Amino acid sequence: MTAHTPGPWRPSLYSRIFGCVVVAKRGIVVASILGDKATSDANARLIACAPELLAAVEKTVQTCSVCRGNGKLSDTHDLGECPASADLRALIVRGRGEP
Repeated sequence: MTAHTPGPWRPSLYSRIFGCVVVAKRGIVVASILGDKATSDANARLIACAPELLAAVEKTVQTCSVCRGNGKLSDTHDLGECPASADLRALIVRGRGEP
């Protein structure tokens, strides 16, 4: 699996031709968002914070007080998945493109 382009990412200036572009270090284009300026800018801001959001979600899951970061309600019994971190774990899988 290929890793995503490392952050930080930032939105560039809007242009009528290219919309808003999200760039990483050294100007690497991560995304191009077409549409009207207001919507393009809003979407670019959201996309630009994706690496930081993923890192924050991963940190939150690792420090979960319910499952102690392992995703299970019990280390010794099959009590199922931790409800406090299940949605966050699913987002991590989607963000990493894991099966």
